[in-house]
Order: sequence, then structure tokens, then C-alpha cells
Amino acid sequence: MRSRRPKPFQAPLRKDPLVYDRQVKAWAKRLLAGVDVDPDDPAHRAELEFVLTEVTQRRRASGTTAATTLQQRIQASFLKHLERYHPVCAAPELDDELEDLRLVLEMPRLQQLWCEWPDPPRGRSGPKPHYACAKAVLIVFGWTEAGDLEEAYNRLTHRAQLRVLFESLERMREGRAVPHLPGLGASAAELKMASYPTVARQLPLVAETLMPLVDACRVDLLRELVGYFPDAPIGEVLSIDGTDHPLWIPQRGYKEDDEREQKLRERVPNARFRAWGDDSKGAGGKRELGREDKVTVTGFKKKWRGTYELPLCDLVTGMPVVRRSQTENEHFGLVPLLSDLYRLWPDVGLQIVTGDSAFDQAISHRLLVVNYGVQGCFPLHDKRGDRQFPPGASKNGSVWGTDPNGRLYCGICRKPMDLNEQSLFPRRYRVDGKVQVDEHGNSRNLYAGVENEPDKHRVRATCADHGRPGVSMSANWKLLGGLPHYPEGRPDLYGKRLAIMARRSMSETYNSRLKTARRMCTPGPDRTRHNDPRTLNALLEIAALSFVAQQVYDERRQRGISGRFGLPATGKTPPAALAVGAPHVAA
Repeated sequence: MRSRRPKPFQAPLRKDPLVYDRQVKAWAKRLLAGVDVDPDDPAHRAELEFVLTEVTQRRRASGTTAATTLQQRIQASFLKHLERYHPVCAAPELDDELEDLRLVLEMPRLQQLWCEWPDPPRGRSGPKPHYACAKAVLIVFGWTEAGDLEEAYNRLTHRAQLRVLFESLERMREGRAVPHLPGLGASAAELKMASYPTVARQLPLVAETLMPLVDACRVDLLRELVGYFPDAPIGEVLSIDGTDHPLWIPQRGYKEDDEREQKLRERVPNARFRAWGDDSKGAGGKRELGREDKVTVTGFKKKWRGTYELPLCDLVTGMPVVRRSQTENEHFGLVPLLSDLYRLWPDVGLQIVTGDSAFDQAISHRLLVVNYGVQGCFPLHDKRGDRQFPPGASKNGSVWGTDPNGRLYCGICRKPMDLNEQSLFPRRYRVDGKVQVDEHGNSRNLYAGVENEPDKHRVRATCADHGRPGVSMSANWKLLGGLPHYPEGRPDLYGKRLAIMARRSMSETYNSRLKTARRMCTPGPDRTRHNDPRTLNALLEIAALSFVAQQVYDERRQRGISGRFGLPATGKTPPAALAVGAPHVAA
């Protein structure tokens, strides 16, 4: 394993957020004869400068160019937040994935995970089954690019040193060995390999017992990573993006034939046919097609039978915090993901969730604001004309409605107003409108997920002639609930939106690593050759854990913190304390 450090932050060649605009990069790509454009690459400077100059001239000619001071404030905010959310770590380069697995498994938190991993329930009679081999194969399967169970079994069979490690862990778990050797300190015996049919039969059982533990282990490692970068906003902005997960079944399209559909989904009921394309109305998005769905798809970008893999990744580390296999449309996965996040990491300090336009739904913005007190930052989806608010949305009709970007119109003069503030109602526990306090006199907060006065989250704007009227975000969650889509009034918030949108590809990066480094969620014959949902879910959890564990191990090594920690001779749970020198993060 070789360490890598992220490139230090450098301001873009041209301090204009437009360099990250998709259309600007597409025009520059045409000038470069199809070469992908990198705004930070000096070789592409001339083409980008030409495109930006043409765009600026046309906007100035049409009278839509903002004032110079406004543009300067947008650029200042954009660069400030672009630097704030700059990556703080880089994935290490792996020399030998099995040897790197051996090194990483010597970290105390992963030893603790193995020691706490329970065996499946036993039957009433018969000898006690030995599950250590199935557990080891499951770890190798999810931690490497094995791709199928047979390959993972063979890799473990031909690596004696790795079998010694797993046998050491198993003996420590059962309290059967006293440490006396360097490193882990177990005897040099190798793990006894069970037969391949036995491992295949036991794999779903051990996967089921692992699931309640592995996500907590991953979050604990992320909390350790926070200690290594105390000034980085880890956990402040999370990125979400789903990817296709084709399952190991015939990848055939959908027809209105119940018998055929039942046969295709006989072993995997959730393996519906799904397609990602543009419908006839021009609204893009990932869509699940079936008899009940009458959307006409004109252009398939992807099509598969399977599920979605939906991770929630940190913006500055690129690490997956929580994940799930989603069988419905992507935005429905926000509820279980956020529930898992706050269950595992209650003090995460989340402020913003960003993603693609599939999440730009009213229900998503309402959930984030009302139930969790955070805002969404998504590209506008299904952009339409001006929208008038219903009667009673604002006091005395002081706000008429919004333009397509969410800019408010004055209810008296019908002129567009400048944004003044977005105010989220404090998440305090109230009884009859009175904030409750604890025994120390501190205000009691609502639990994450509990609704918090939907009508009291407000947006205020400034009219030059009629003051500062306001309106509840509930009048239009989609346009008012997230960071603003226009700069007038609050260019600092608009520049922050542009910076987050420029950095929001962390989930896409994780999905790409999952496909290239673990050969999971891949199409064609390379897809994972296993269909048991318990095993598949455990493999994806282990893969997510592997990326975080490798990063933490690399940061430990760069700081001279020993990754080895001798386990106690008795007891199934090792000490919770980290190795000497590791930073302490309060729970």
C-alpha cells in the first residue's frame, strides 16, 4: 500500500463558476475535438476562455449580465466554499490487495468487529458448526475484486498467511489462545478450510449476523478520520447518487406477460426491469418500467434488471457514510439513509445534502427541512414558468409567487424581490408552544426524524418599495426549501450552491470505485455471481467498509500510529481504546 496525498487547493484558471457549467464544458469539448475538458488544466485554458468570452458578450448584449459587484461577490463566495470543501485525503494505491487486507485487519476496530461477529443460531441437536471459514471467505469476497464466490474461496485457499490471520482472529474471539508472537500474537496455525458447498451454504447465515455490526464499524472509523482532520468540515455536506446494480439473472426487457415476468423474477423478486432515459415530455431521470408505468421512454442511457445501489458519501473525504440497496426510485431512499445516519452518528453536524436532479422533488426538500433541519442542493428538475401562490400562503398576500428559479414577486407591485434570508425553525422540543428544558436548564432538541412545524420555515425577500415580506417554505418546497437558484440578494448563498455543485461528484466517484476496484454493480458477465439478498447486501457493506478502513490505515501510517494491537487472552471483545497516538473523538 502506497500513500497518496490530495493536490493542494488551487483557484481555477478563471475565477468564474461558469467554468464548471456543463454546457460551457460541452462547447469547449467541441473545440478540443471531443477531449473531455478539465477547468483546472492549463492546456484547456484557451478554449474555455473563448467560450466564456462569447457567453459573457451575448449576456451583456441581451442585458442580462449582473452588476460587476454582484459577480465579484458570487466569485468570492464560490472560491471560499470551493476551498472549504476541497478533498482532504486521497485513496492509497494498493500493491497486493490480499496483503493489504492482512495489514488493515490488524487495526483494533476491525479486530473488534470480528470478535463481536456472532455465529448464526444453532439447531437443537448435532455438532457445533464451524463458521470461521465462511466468515473469512465473505470478507475476502467483499474486500477484493474476486467477483464470484469460487474465486474468493480459491484466493483464501492459496494464501497461507491470510489463513493464519483469520485463525488468529477466531482464536482471539473465542479466547482460546494467549498472544505470544509478534503482530497479532496468535499461534501460527492456519485456518482450516471447509468444503466449498459448506461455505456456500453458510454464507447467507454469517452475512445476516454481520449486517447489524458492519455499518457501526464504518462510522466509528469515519469518526476516527475526523480526529485526523479537525478543521475539515467532515459530515457537513453529504452527497447522494444511485447507480444501477444488475443482478445475476437474465437481463431481459419488460413485456406484459405475467408468466414470463414471474419466471424471470422467481429467485429474485425485486429484480424488476429498470431503465434510465428521457421520457416524451423531456424530463430526465431513472425510471422503473412496468405495466403500471405508462411513461414513453425515447432514449435509453442504461437498462438492467436489478436494484439501485444508493450511497450517502461525505463531500470532503469521498467516504461512504451509509448505504442501502434501493428497490424503488432513488429519492425514496432518503428516509432510511438519514435514519441510519442519525442512529449511528447522532452528532454528525449535517447541514446540506446534495445530489442530481432525481432528488429535486418537493417531498425530498420537505423531508430534509422539516424532519432533519438541513437543506437540499440539487439541480432544478422540470423547470417551468412563473408560479402563483395559493391564497393565504403569505400574510395579506404580500408575496404573489415565484419565477422559475424561485425568486419571489412582491404581492403589491408584482416586481421581483431580492432574497434576504432563509430561516429554518429551530428544532426545539415544545409543549403548548413553550420550549422544554432539561435538568441543567438547556433547551431540549427534537430527535432526528421528528417533524418540526412545517409552516414555520420561512423565506424573506426585500422589495424596494414595500419592505421585507415573507412566505412559508411550504408554499413551494421545491423552489424555496433548498439553497437559492439565483444570486440577487444573497450572492454568498448562491456562490455556496455553485461550489457544492462543482464538488458533488463524490457519490459518483464512490460508485466508480465500487465497479472498478470491487467488480460490484457492473453490467454484463462481470457482475457479481450471487443472488442471495443477504449475501449481496453484506458484500456491499464490506466493500464500503474496505474503502474507509484502507483510508484510516493509511492516515495512521503517515502519522506513525501503529496499526497493530495485541488482543487480550480472554474475553470476546477487545478494548475499545485505540492504539497509542490515535486522536480521540468524543461520542
